[in-house]
Amino acid sequence: MHAFITLLSLTCSDPYGPKKEPFKLIWAKEIPDRVHSELVIDDGFLYFGGSQEYIYKANLDGSNIELLRIPNGLSFGKPIIYNDYLVYGTYAAPAFLFVHNKQTLERYWNNADFQWHVIPQVDNGIVYCTDLDLVRAYDLMTGNLIWEQQIFGKNPYTPFVDNEYLYFATGSIHLQDGYLYCINKNDGNIAYQDTLPYMENRSQWGGSVSGITIWNDYIYVPSQNRYIYCFDKHDGSLVWRFLADAPMETPPRVKDGILYTGTLNRTCYAIDAVSGKLIWSYMTDGSIKHISPQFYKDYVCFISGAALIFHRDSGALVVEMRPTYGQYGFFSAKWDEDGMLYGTGWEEKSQKVMVFAYQMILGELTDEKA
Repeated sequence: MHAFITLLSLTCSDPYGPKKEPFKLIWAKEIPDRVHSELVIDDGFLYFGGSQEYIYKANLDGSNIELLRIPNGLSFGKPIIYNDYLVYGTYAAPAFLFVHNKQTLERYWNNADFQWHVIPQVDNGIVYCTDLDLVRAYDLMTGNLIWEQQIFGKNPYTPFVDNEYLYFATGSIHLQDGYLYCINKNDGNIAYQDTLPYMENRSQWGGSVSGITIWNDYIYVPSQNRYIYCFDKHDGSLVWRFLADAPMETPPRVKDGILYTGTLNRTCYAIDAVSGKLIWSYMTDGSIKHISPQFYKDYVCFISGAALIFHRDSGALVVEMRPTYGQYGFFSAKWDEDGMLYGTGWEEKSQKVMVFAYQMILGELTDEKA
């Protein structure tokens, strides 16, 4: 049996009053747990993990939120929705891998044989998950172990499956190199690995804690040594690298040939995905980390405590949603195809942890700061 709690209170008032803004608060609701994981939208629901002890399933209209109590919590990566399954991992030893019914939240099975953050991905009925110095594959329906492979380091973000291969990057080992791994998803054999070196003058850590992305024939890895790497996905050869201004913990994303990521030095980057040349950058006043850039039409959103929305091509700042009195600061966000921006964060006035939804009003967007 599983235990979950339903939250019923709902706030629908707009704190901005009658003045015109390019966004409108639709609903907001208090939750008991800080949230730093990515948000996932599926079939009318919003799924996300708290950093302490809950997994959340929220109606997109804010009418109901279910809380599923779990050991530890989610700090990195994101819950995975695959067909009717909800799959997620927790952190801190002993860490857990859980598989639930996404509709009822009934638990199918779990495994606790892990030493660090469990970061899962699902493809073709197989659950792949990383742990400290280890990657494993399980049958999604039964939980039976299919294979395991030794690696080096910790992968803090959701692995990427592309055709017959599983890709991820490791890091978070003090004064040690990390690696980009390409692993055959069928048998666990390592096809290749590339070094993401520790550089003494740039960081205390080697490797990457940002996760990766794949676009066309390229793999992109922002690293702790301040380089953004582009590798050929077929053989792992280096295509280009770009030196940023600080270590990076932002999952990279590519849209229309432009790579977007951010640094701990508060800088948002847009880089040509083929050549590695800088297109634009913008320095804000909060670190860009953990939450991938979000896209809607011609716009990209970065999360830095505030939500910063730029024109994707020009880098012009269009909207800056800040946690001023009575408004909400952002831990994480998800922008859907209808222009609804869902977020988790805090209410500045009360410091309560909240989940909320804004409707972006595109008619109000200009190429000037709102």
